[in-house]
Amino acid sequence: MGNDGRLRPGALINRWLGGSGFQLVRSEALARLTDAAGRQDALAARVAALEARSDPTALEDLIRYAMKAHWRLVDQIEAAAGDEDPGPCALCGHIGPAKTFERLESRCQFLGGRLVRWRCPACEVIFGPRKMLDLDDEMVALEYRNLYRVYAEADSTEQIVRTFHLLDPRRDGVYLDFGCGGGWSDAIDQLRRDGWRVDGFEPSARNASPHVAARWDEIEARRYDGVFSHNVLEHLLDPIGTTARLAARLAPGGRLIHATPCFDYVYEYSHFHVFFFTGRSPEVLAARAGLKIVDWARDGLFQACVLEADPGAG
Repeated sequence: MGNDGRLRPGALINRWLGGSGFQLVRSEALARLTDAAGRQDALAARVAALEARSDPTALEDLIRYAMKAHWRLVDQIEAAAGDEDPGPCALCGHIGPAKTFERLESRCQFLGGRLVRWRCPACEVIFGPRKMLDLDDEMVALEYRNLYRVYAEADSTEQIVRTFHLLDPRRDGVYLDFGCGGGWSDAIDQLRRDGWRVDGFEPSARNASPHVAARWDEIEARRYDGVFSHNVLEHLLDPIGTTARLAARLAPGGRLIHATPCFDYVYEYSHFHVFFFTGRSPEVLAARAGLKIVDWARDGLFQACVLEADPGAG
């Protein structure tokens, strides 16, 4: 529209064209639009080139570097301090001269550096490394989250299902898979498809199943006819306290099963394995948690300890 209030010729033509889909555009405006589109195309091409050059493993490398650097520094500090006193047994609390504790050393294949463990002369458990046992809960959770970003567990569904059936479950019972893990197991969904009422608990790894709890308060309001764990016991920083806490969730007559190959000194190359229940230590664990061992399942590396409430405990 001009200064006199009249429509310019181009505007008149565009009004006449109406909804035809066509419109007159000044050559200067068209040039600006073409230039903007060109810049967008150039930007898209640069982004595509950068994406093509990016390394999808860069984040994994960064996490691996941070984990290795952290534990290397811890090892250097420990070496400089020169202190290798085992301290009290992390399971039974026994205190004695260092020379009475058997010392075992290995290396971690998960970037955890040097692993020094001790066998207690009293209960015979193997515990350590101390550098892992001394971590607070937040640091432990970070260690596991980092681990699962760079390492994938093998599918353990079959062995978890096997552990569940050692409970001799009833169809009307309710059961808990403690430490059920993340995406490497389909056990809970498979058991539920088979008609079993099984829930899970896993604070460390994400699980898409709506039947998996991530907080203790979500399971402590319930009673279970059986609780089972698979490859979890060796990771617990407080195995007696955790086992007792799970035992308190059992309905009368309920059973608790810990399945792990670490009833022997195997898979010692992981700093995440802080207890190996050798010798008489399973009996010590059971007694201090108010339970008693009623059965064992042993088949090569598959070992499962079946526990029930001990009326005479305490």
